[in-house]
Amino acid sequence: MNTLEHAKDTLNSTGYLEVETPKNIDYVKEINALRKEKKAVILAHYYQEKAIQDIADFVGDSLALAQEAAKTDAEIIVFAGVHFMAETAKILNPNKKVLLPDLKAGCSLADSCPPEQFKAFTEAHPDHKVVLYQLFRGDQNSKRRGLYLFQCGKNHQLFSGSSKTNFCTRQKSW
Repeated sequence: MNTLEHAKDTLNSTGYLEVETPKNIDYVKEINALRKEKKAVILAHYYQEKAIQDIADFVGDSLALAQEAAKTDAEIIVFAGVHFMAETAKILNPNKKVLLPDLKAGCSLADSCPPEQFKAFTEAHPDHKVVLYQLFRGDQNSKRRGLYLFQCGKNHQLFSGSSKTNFCTRQKSW
């Protein structure tokens, strides 16, 4: 079995392709070349390590990053984050390809609300209003009733009635 076949075979367990790269490769140069060639934008959530943030076009919170991607002419979005962040980017950018470098990147908070259990809860309590932090997967949001959504940087505005938007990102200039 060759290296690529082995990497594909282990993709499900690792979440990424484990492929050996040349020892003397300049990763920044190669990433920048691919970014230009593929018309890509790289988004990095605040919690990503410095090296990832340094190569990103935008660094910020999840929803604001997806919104920034929508303002670009990029054809591909590379989201250094977790599943729900990439899903949000796809919802806001339906005509762009969204890539998640680590397919196993998950969020324990989002995963703690299984869609089938949440659906059962909302059906059992139709008079309840749902307040949900933006950490959710697309499948969790598919059939919710009375949903109020807030996202970091905006939660106080939802409850105070303020109409100001307070998302924060920083754009990198190349």
